[in-house]
Amino acid sequence: MFVDPRREGPGINRISIDDSLVKHVEVDGDEFLYYKLPKITIALIKGTAADRKGNITFDDMFMSGDALSICQAVKANRGKVIVQVDRLVDTPSRPRNAIIPGCLVDAIVVAEPEKRNEAYTALTGSFEIPYKDWYTWSEKIENVSTKPKKNSVTGNIIGKRAAQELRVDDIVNIGIGIPEMVSRYARKSGMLDMVTLTVESGGIGGFPVSGEAFGAMIGAASVYDMANQFDLYDNGGLDICFMGALEVDKYGNINAHRGPGAFAGIGGFANITAKTPTVVFCMTFDAKGLEVTQKKGVVTIQKEGEIAKFVEKVNSVSFSAKRAIENGQKVLYVTERCVFRLTPKGLKLIEVYPGVDMQKDILDRLPFEVEI
Repeated sequence: MFVDPRREGPGINRISIDDSLVKHVEVDGDEFLYYKLPKITIALIKGTAADRKGNITFDDMFMSGDALSICQAVKANRGKVIVQVDRLVDTPSRPRNAIIPGCLVDAIVVAEPEKRNEAYTALTGSFEIPYKDWYTWSEKIENVSTKPKKNSVTGNIIGKRAAQELRVDDIVNIGIGIPEMVSRYARKSGMLDMVTLTVESGGIGGFPVSGEAFGAMIGAASVYDMANQFDLYDNGGLDICFMGALEVDKYGNINAHRGPGAFAGIGGFANITAKTPTVVFCMTFDAKGLEVTQKKGVVTIQKEGEIAKFVEKVNSVSFSAKRAIENGQKVLYVTERCVFRLTPKGLKLIEVYPGVDMQKDILDRLPFEVEI
């Protein structure tokens, strides 16, 4: 893992490197990374309403994140908690609805919210959205988004194939980007109603929203704190996850956070992929300029991308193939032209799509040999 001080460590450049933030330790013969917690003294929180005692509710928001834990940490350090709310109310809320008790709040700022459209109101769970209407509401939200989703042939091919790995009663996590297409094809195949989708922000059950509202769910069964969600992830509570990837090497290691000249936060990627029994990486074979068509199930590579995603050595390790083999995980790499599976020897080509030339379109374009 890249944050291991024996590798890259937690800093992304020479200025931010701090060897004290993460340490390699052993406990009962097992290796761990020990993270030093920062001392938080200021919390800036967004809630919905504050009653006359200063108790804060989150009724008109689709998640609360870890608001309570953050406030508790700040007060433990004798710090200040400042909460922005949409309104003040005279009648106290039900105790179970008061996410942050007034005793933890130092200041309240009232700011009238921007006008909300019906689509975003649906995300708060203010009214029930039946399963048959999940996709309709997803489209409504996309239509009012400032960044509308583009239809992608490669995304459709990958999402449809990856969705075939779902099994009845699976508890699932779906990452942002191409993996989002999995939920669409799970709906088309009828599997969506037979699995439980989750998102890192705390939602469980329902249909994950994509784009700028990512983190919300349409028709969620439950929404709890992010920390509780990661308790589920960290302890192997998922059955399968679908993640994106920037690079994969001959060993099966994945780089999902460090692109060419850019660095993206890893989010919950490492936690989710570390303990989930089945991990499916959804990625194009190459990038920047890739053009693919599909007619009647036949895939044609019209133009290859300029950036290779299968490389001799990944720029940074977000996912360790060695650890996955040790843990007995099933790992697949689903692309728009083929599927690989992780083995103790590295990658094995297990599926080539109709219309794809295995030698020309796959093997000749790999910088390393794979098992066939």
